[in-house]
Amino acid sequence: MAVDFEALANSGMSADQLANIFLQEYSADKEVSYPINPFQILTNLGIPFVLRPFKKYEGIYIPAAGEGDFPIVGINLNRPIMRQRYTAAHELCHHLKDVRSGFMCAINAKSEIEKYAEAFASELLMPTAEFETVDYQKIPEEMYFLDKDIKKLMDECDGLSLSEYIERVIQIHHRMTVIHAFRDGNGRTTRAFANMMLLKRHVSPVFFKNQEKNEYKEALKIADTTDSYELLYERFFKSILNSFAELSDFTM
Repeated sequence: MAVDFEALANSGMSADQLANIFLQEYSADKEVSYPINPFQILTNLGIPFVLRPFKKYEGIYIPAAGEGDFPIVGINLNRPIMRQRYTAAHELCHHLKDVRSGFMCAINAKSEIEKYAEAFASELLMPTAEFETVDYQKIPEEMYFLDKDIKKLMDECDGLSLSEYIERVIQIHHRMTVIHAFRDGNGRTTRAFANMMLLKRHVSPVFFKNQEKNEYKEALKIADTTDSYELLYERFFKSILNSFAELSDFTM
């Protein structure tokens, strides 16, 4: 690539700007399609990656030792696939802007360099501008139809299996995020409403910790662009199980 990403980053360019410039260069004037596959990007750039059962690290970046050598990315085998995707994009950032340095990227690392790489990964995989929302003039109409769907779910609640009911709640939750009815607090409000519906069937509430929020947002983005809920189902069911385990420990 002709762009000097290291110089751009050192000049003060933000992580999201760097990610967007990289996508423009990488796509070579072709329309960028989502979801982004960071593993394929590494492969296409000639950067082999390996999965290893790290105990303390999300991933590692080993730069090329010299001419004729090549960089290597290591990704934590024990982490969920969505976290591995973020790690791949995270290490790609190190390759672009820190090409002469090696990095051992610890789980929950807080350094500014790691925060920059994490922000780069977030923008690369799920740019903010790509989230789907309805035209504000259509919000009342969309809320009317959403209300009908919620009432229908409540009427059918007792006749559905627990997994079917939870999946319907998740679909309604996603639809509420797309409607984006409020100026602020849409995420908190829609998750609170989802938890209220889950409690009707005595299901533990969902709560996404800071390190899980990017994975949750990526799942929303994929539902926006592909109409596939599988990753969003996975994030919700995992959160429900975690909440159940934590609440059980608390009450014992």
